[in-house]
Amino acid sequence: MHTGLDALYKTTLDINVQRDVPEVLQSIVRRAAGLIGSQIGGLYLLQPDGDTLEMVASHQLPQEYVGATVRRGEGVAGAVIQSGR
Repeated sequence: MHTGLDALYKTTLDINVQRDVPEVLQSIVRRAAGLIGSQIGGLYLLQPDGDTLEMVASHQLPQEYVGATVRRGEGVAGAVIQSGR
C-alpha cells in the first residue's frame, strides 16, 4: 500500500516520463485503489457533451469495462456528476 506522498511522487514521475497516456491512467487508478484499500477501481472521464462519462482505465475489473459509458444520473458515477459531489 502506498502512502499519499509516495503515490503522488510516483504519479508525477509517470506523467513526466511515460508517454503512453492509457498506461499512466492505469497506474493512477491502481495507486488510488491502493490508497483507499480497494481491490478494484475505475477512472471515468467526462466527455465533451458534458453528460456522458467514459471509463478510460480500470484496476482488477474485466477489460471490457474500459470504454463503457454512463450518462448523468446513471449509477454511482452518474450520480456523482449530477450532484457535483
